[in-house]
Amino acid sequence: MKPLVKHFALLILLSGLQIHYLSAQILIQSNPDLDSLVKRIVGDLSYANPTYQGKDIAKAMFENGESTNLGLDRGIILCTGNPDYIPGPNDDCYVFNNWNEPGHPLLNEIQASNQTSDASVLEFNVVPETDTLSFTYIFGSEEYSNLSILFTNVSDVFGCFISGPNPAGSTYNFENFAILPDIGKITIQLYNINNGWSPCGIIPNGPCVNCEFFQHNVSSMTLQYDGFTVILEASIPVIPCETYHVVLGIADGGQFGNNDSGVFIEASDYKSPRFEISVEPSASDTVFKVVEGCSGADLIFKLPNADFAPVTAYLDYSLSSANPAAYPEGDFEEALPEQITFNEGEDSLAFHLAPISDGIVEGDELLRIIVAYTLTCSMKYDTVDIIISDYFPMQVQHCPDTIICDGDSVNIWAGPTLGSGPYLIEWDNIASGDDTITVSPDQTTWFPFQIIDYCQDTIIDSILVSVVSFPEFNLGPDTSICSGDEIVLDVSQGINTTYLWSTGDTTSSIIIADSGTYSVTVTNLCGEATDEIIIEQWPYPNPDLGLDLELCYGETAFLQASPGFISYTWQDNSTEDFYTVTQSGLYTVTVEDVHSCTGVDSLLAFIGNIVQLEDTIPLCEGSTATIYANSGFDNYLWSNGQSGTDSITVDQGGWYKVNVSYVFGCPSEDSAYVEATPVPLAAITGEDLLCEGDTIFLKAPSGKYEYYWNDEFSGSNQLMVTSGGNYTLKLVNACGEDEYSKFVQLYPLPEVDLGEDMLLFPGESVTLDAGNFQSYIWNNNPNQTGQYYTIAFENIEEQDSIWVEVFDGFCKNSDDIIIEVYTVEVPIVITPNGDGYNDTFKPNKGMSGIDRHNIMVFNRWGEQMWESSNFESGWDGKQNGRLVADGTYFWILEVWYGKENIKKVYKGSLTIFGIEN
Repeated sequence: MKPLVKHFALLILLSGLQIHYLSAQILIQSNPDLDSLVKRIVGDLSYANPTYQGKDIAKAMFENGESTNLGLDRGIILCTGNPDYIPGPNDDCYVFNNWNEPGHPLLNEIQASNQTSDASVLEFNVVPETDTLSFTYIFGSEEYSNLSILFTNVSDVFGCFISGPNPAGSTYNFENFAILPDIGKITIQLYNINNGWSPCGIIPNGPCVNCEFFQHNVSSMTLQYDGFTVILEASIPVIPCETYHVVLGIADGGQFGNNDSGVFIEASDYKSPRFEISVEPSASDTVFKVVEGCSGADLIFKLPNADFAPVTAYLDYSLSSANPAAYPEGDFEEALPEQITFNEGEDSLAFHLAPISDGIVEGDELLRIIVAYTLTCSMKYDTVDIIISDYFPMQVQHCPDTIICDGDSVNIWAGPTLGSGPYLIEWDNIASGDDTITVSPDQTTWFPFQIIDYCQDTIIDSILVSVVSFPEFNLGPDTSICSGDEIVLDVSQGINTTYLWSTGDTTSSIIIADSGTYSVTVTNLCGEATDEIIIEQWPYPNPDLGLDLELCYGETAFLQASPGFISYTWQDNSTEDFYTVTQSGLYTVTVEDVHSCTGVDSLLAFIGNIVQLEDTIPLCEGSTATIYANSGFDNYLWSNGQSGTDSITVDQGGWYKVNVSYVFGCPSEDSAYVEATPVPLAAITGEDLLCEGDTIFLKAPSGKYEYYWNDEFSGSNQLMVTSGGNYTLKLVNACGEDEYSKFVQLYPLPEVDLGEDMLLFPGESVTLDAGNFQSYIWNNNPNQTGQYYTIAFENIEEQDSIWVEVFDGFCKNSDDIIIEVYTVEVPIVITPNGDGYNDTFKPNKGMSGIDRHNIMVFNRWGEQMWESSNFESGWDGKQNGRLVADGTYFWILEVWYGKENIKKVYKGSLTIFGIEN
């Protein structure tokens, strides 16, 4: 298990306090029992054997510290005086209580005079669950700012001592770990932490003794003491799960008690790591319930974190009335485990409880699971209780359907029997979970509901509430009907209603076709009502549009309905009493007279068409084409002599005309052009040999075709080819399609290689070999047509590019080579007289073909006069700024050339004439 670091807060304040009852102040409980003191500062840690030395009233517990300027909220107090004086304000500079109690040996050892008195010391054994024991504390005193602060023999002191195994080896023997941080083992006492002396009520201003850990409390309204330390921490390494003896103590310095001092130990919130155990699903937050054969549950165990694994928990069922074994010996589908183990990296485990339905009425049984485990130092126990219930299928009872008058209310109810609670009752569209609801529907309504028990058994049903209104109806105002029409009088009022008409009918509605006076009486459980209506009858009007119409294309006709009606409505909703006919169709007018009777008349208008042919009709060579005229004419006459048909078939191109007419006239004519189109015949022309890197063009026949090269549409009858392979052409037009393929052979280029670029020296020559091919062309000598070509040094000035083109009978290729010549011409005489002619020693025509060089000049005695790697810049014949003497000098020129940096050395002489200008 990875250790967890936990700190205990220890607050030390010097005591000598008075009780002040303010709305916001620290609260003191004096003289609590020792177990309460220790439990408050160790939390869940295991402790034993608490003892106390000192005045009983000098130990206390505190609350509400955050309402002061203390900085800690709750904990315990150990002091040398009376803790009831702790609440502020700081209105007394010399609060003290002299109990005449002895000091303590451990505190004597760390006090300079080795004497203490009025000690208040708490001791106990504790078992840490982490690798560090730490205390956060504040040390304060009423001695601060007094002259006694300057004397070690009256310095009140606090100590925190521990005995037990040291993780670094050996053993702690009352080791004091309450010391100032990061500055050595400076103990906690007045003489070691202060800001000098000051008169009563004056803020001290030095000299500073570790005063960064001190804060004054002069004129404070919340605490009595004159000063106290900042929050400090005492911390020491320990071995988890070992037992340690802890001594926490404070005492007055010297033989006799003086102004009070005290210690506040902050309450610990430490909680020992425990399992989190839950049951899902649960019937409530506190009751876990499962039902035989109906609902199971998952028992889930979760570690605080996976670092506690591996760990094993042991499960004890001995206090259960249910049997954890598998059916038939026990109550479950599978036996419940006796232990569970978290493997490394796991932080949660679960197992399923599935109680079996054994058909025996047993009442509720208890499954009590006691879980035992160890996560830190001691065994922990948790208890989980699960109720196992018998199950009987749920049934539902509800009130009968009912009838109410409009505006009344009624209670309806539904409820379960048997099943397993708790139950959920849901009324559709009503926000209520009650078994009884009050409803006031304004119309007949079904009220659906569903009941769901704990086992999710669901029953859905509904209750009908029929609403009957007082008979309220109106037959409407007196009216009239047109001759031959009927009118329906309907007074339907719903269920449980009777009807009696003046005609003797007892239905809710009757059909009237004659004039007269009609009445009806309607009766239901809420009352009765009567009404009557007078009906008159009038004949239908006739608008009379006349006979059907036959018109030629482009002609119109004027329709006139009979006059004298109050409204006219035509088939297109126009409302004039006339209508203009412009196209074939059914024309209808509806009229209304002053009695609201309507009449209708219609006629059929036929407007002749004109003949129309397609402008152009394709004709494939060797086949026929059909020319169609629009049908419906009575007479057809074609230009090829055919008649009586709306289409002809032709086998030749050209213009064709047709004349048509109806029996009542209306002639028209039209023409069409038959365009003869060739049948596609694919072919590919062009080269079928292709040299690598070259381009050729393949061509297809020209004409009215769509071209597809290699199945891709192209707007061209040509295809650019740059690689070998099979090429397919497809020609497509209205007369069909045709394909053709051509294979293009790709030839590689001849491989010609004149070799690497080279360097020639005087007198040298080279013969270039272009290889064995059918023909050759050399660029700098058109007359040279052979395989070999010889180049001499004298044919090259500085460098030249020699190019050759070869032909192998199919393809051509070329190569070139750069030839440089190596030259350097060194002068034999210079006249460095400043006349601008022959003044410096440098190459006559420069140097070529040389990668790098070095030139050295010596006099006749072998003394070096000049050296340079830039010969072309030249030597002016001077040494150390002065011209050398006339005479003969010797030079050595080292040159490097070629890719392999070949070195060559040249030697010669130089004559210098220093002739003045």
